[in-house]
Amino acid sequence: MLNKKERMLSGVIFIYFICFVFRFIEYFLLRTDQTFWGEAFVHKLIGILILFIAARYYNLNFSNIGFSKNRIWNGCLKGLAYLYLHIQPKLYSL
Repeated sequence: MLNKKERMLSGVIFIYFICFVFRFIEYFLLRTDQTFWGEAFVHKLIGILILFIAARYYNLNFSNIGFSKNRIWNGCLKGLAYLYLHIQPKLYSL
């Protein structure tokens, strides 16, 4: 029988393996890095989804995995602003 630390370690290794498989699929099959976005983003979205599933499985909340409820909207707005500034020049060059 595995103790709690050994279960967590095997869970982390399993999650990394799943994320690596999705990264491999995206880089070599989907090739989203060659689209107009110029960024491989599918494996990142899947990684975030896996993170939330694993947090629920291990009974962890947002603050246990490093998120802050007070700063979540600040980060989202910064990310959207970066996305807008990053994609806007590419749209005008088409």
